[in-house]
Amino acid sequence: MSRGQDKESFAITDSSKNLDEQFRELQEEVHRYRKLLEINASLQSQMDIDQLLPLIITSSSETIGAEKCLVFIYDADKGVLWTKLDERSRPLVVPRNRGIIGWAFTHNEPIVVPDVHNDERFDSTVDSKLGLRTKSIAAFPLTNRKGEPIGVLEAINKLNGESFDLKDIQFLAAVSVQIGIAIENAMLYTELLRTFESFIDVMAFTIDAKHPVSRGHSRRVAIYSRGIAKEMGLPPKTVEKIYLAGLLHDYGKISVPDEILRKAGKLTEDEYEQVKRHPLMTYRILSRIHFSRDMRDIPLIAAEHHERWDGKGYPFGKKDDQIPLGARIIAVADVFDALTSFREYHTPLTFAEAKQEIIAQRGKMFDPRVVDAFVRYYDKELDPYKIRQTIWRSQGK
Repeated sequence: MSRGQDKESFAITDSSKNLDEQFRELQEEVHRYRKLLEINASLQSQMDIDQLLPLIITSSSETIGAEKCLVFIYDADKGVLWTKLDERSRPLVVPRNRGIIGWAFTHNEPIVVPDVHNDERFDSTVDSKLGLRTKSIAAFPLTNRKGEPIGVLEAINKLNGESFDLKDIQFLAAVSVQIGIAIENAMLYTELLRTFESFIDVMAFTIDAKHPVSRGHSRRVAIYSRGIAKEMGLPPKTVEKIYLAGLLHDYGKISVPDEILRKAGKLTEDEYEQVKRHPLMTYRILSRIHFSRDMRDIPLIAAEHHERWDGKGYPFGKKDDQIPLGARIIAVADVFDALTSFREYHTPLTFAEAKQEIIAQRGKMFDPRVVDAFVRYYDKELDPYKIRQTIWRSQGK
């Protein structure tokens, strides 16, 4: 082979290597853009911050080959940045102006530090709490629609030991925009949810104020109902809906005269008929509230907790599966709490006695499946000590 042929052969080989390298880089780019689209789609479908953070952490870390990616969210009330690795972990909290992430947040600028140990801004707090040994960091501020910082996306250590390169930085810059929008949406949703829940709490409190003897009844019924619903394996959204309906199940009693509600003796037939109208009033009042699409049957669930499995209840005389499952659950919880609480017309039963009363009405007053779930829930949770702890947990104590 001549020298000219040798050079031509080398040139062809070199060109082939370049094409292979370009093709590999193109595949990597396509993969990253596909990941970016997948992350964006996932972010748009998730409103729960506790579920959102692990999703971002996993997707971002895998895409750029980082040891760890963290999303810190700014708590304006406390002036700190916080993050969670998963739904069950406790929040990791750092001051908003501390460390490299603090710098990125306060300056509202991205920063890439190849060797953190040569940077005086580095703070090892996160390392000590997560068991990491940080070498390099890329931190990008997360902003809301006004461009104000609301958090920081932090990537820690490339798995290959190298520094974050231009492609990593371009990906993190792009994904941080989407994360900022998702975090803002989730924060707004959380704020609206808290407002709604506080409004429901106020409504439940007004029922207690109307009839002080039964104070706490609505909350206890809601707690029992949630426990039964969980025991039946219902989806979290459905469990929450039944809990809220339990809080509001007696709201129509605000239309019942005080002298009837607080009467110590037996009610007259006319007085009893007035009390029996409270479920319909509950429905009329709650129907005026704009519930979200997945919560719109709360008024009906709350209003039908006095229906019976055998069809002898009120206000509509429905039976078995004609009655919403949530109402059938609340019916058991309502009677159990009424039996175990002081009323003007009776002294309370023990929990064990009330449990037997519930079982005796299986297939008559109550749905058999609900009674079975109640018994399982009772055996797990409803001894005097456990129920006290359950109520305290629900009240954040």
